[in-house]
Amino acid sequence: GDFWEGRGQANAFTDPAFYPSLVPFAEWLESRGLYWHVSLFGGVEAFGAEPDWVRRGDVVTGHTDVIQRMHAYLDQTVGTLRDQSNVFYQIANEPGQIGFSEHSQVVRALGQHARELLSGDAPLDLGAQDEDHHEFAAPPANCFAYHLSRKPDWDHFASVKRLIEGDADAWEGPVFCDEPFNMGHEKERSTATA
Repeated sequence: GDFWEGRGQANAFTDPAFYPSLVPFAEWLESRGLYWHVSLFGGVEAFGAEPDWVRRGDVVTGHTDVIQRMHAYLDQTVGTLRDQSNVFYQIANEPGQIGFSEHSQVVRALGQHARELLSGDAPLDLGAQDEDHHEFAAPPANCFAYHLSRKPDWDHFASVKRLIEGDADAWEGPVFCDEPFNMGHEKERSTATA
């Protein structure tokens, strides 16, 4: 209700109102016929890791304190939402860009942990990347998200065509694009075609 319909509310998991509001928000969305894409890790800073925004390297692997905090957060978040039928989960958004490696075993372990908390058919994506990086299109994931590459001269179906041409077509689960176009900025024109 009021917490989710209001503006200017804190939305961090460190806010005491965060966890008690997850189920009411999922139910509020469901009452409107909406699904909720929960990307669990859009960054690693809140867990004690400091990303190198220049090199974009792995700052999580080998840091057991950071990984333990991530698992505790995953326990709380997925444990709270796991009975909601309109939620699908993503472990990390662009793992190689936010402090994990492109082939992160930590992301895979977090995915396995989430799968153990969820029912077998609950949608779980390990990490959205572009169509050249589909290492996470593998169990325990049962769906795969990708992001459209930002190539100004490509048509808006280029990423789908490249997925089909590549080895991702061996993937038998659903594939969806959760960033279907790039709106651009002053140095990069938009790929939006709508």
